[in-house]
Amino acid sequence: LGAPKAMVAYVNKGVVAKFQLWNPRSMGVLACFLAAHLKAGDQKTDPGTKVSGPGVGEVAFGQNGVIYAGPMITFDKGNIGLFHF
Repeated sequence: LGAPKAMVAYVNKGVVAKFQLWNPRSMGVLACFLAAHLKAGDQKTDPGTKVSGPGVGEVAFGQNGVIYAGPMITFDKGNIGLFHF
């Protein structure tokens, strides 16, 4: 799959009904928030450790320090024209 800009023609033609991606804005906000707290030494990354990022809500670290920035966005004919990335 790809970004909405690359997928818009396929969605509008019905080749792909819908697809999902994480919100890049939320990912960026959470990455910056966590970078500052990790650098300051006040953020643990153990599996299950929860953090509340601004505008992201509460998320938890998984194995190997992996964290997901909230729920995915579903793109379809009704909303794909609103996204330009």
